[in-house]
Amino acid sequence: MRKFEQMKDAHRSLYTIMDETELLLDNLEANSSLIAKNISRLTGVLKIHLTNEDKFLYPAMKDTVDSKLKKLATQYEIEMGKLGPEFLSFKDKYNTTSRVMSHSDTAKSEIKRMFKKVRVRMDKEDHELYPLAESVMK
Repeated sequence: MRKFEQMKDAHRSLYTIMDETELLLDNLEANSSLIAKNISRLTGVLKIHLTNEDKFLYPAMKDTVDSKLKKLATQYEIEMGKLGPEFLSFKDKYNTTSRVMSHSDTAKSEIKRMFKKVRVRMDKEDHELYPLAESVMK
């Protein structure tokens, strides 16, 4: 159960980091260092979170007699396989002050767009995946 709680805590941390970062976007030049730092923090939390899902959540869901849980685990793995590389490319583009500033004309919109994708994914997990998966994570 502890791993499951860690995954939920990670979502809360990810939401907080994204919210904090979006507030900084209004003054990109003055806040570029903090934006880059937050993107690096976000990446670190996300990597640990995804590792926990891959090592604990999805295997537990697949190791059940419930065919709906098995199918859902596979579906979520496939979806994350698509978002993961996109996020890594985003991280590489914005994880330093100089990179944020070198893309200052598109940084705000691209950061908001990626955060929206991450939020949509986490919202889906929070409302669809986690309530069903909680029974196998005990």
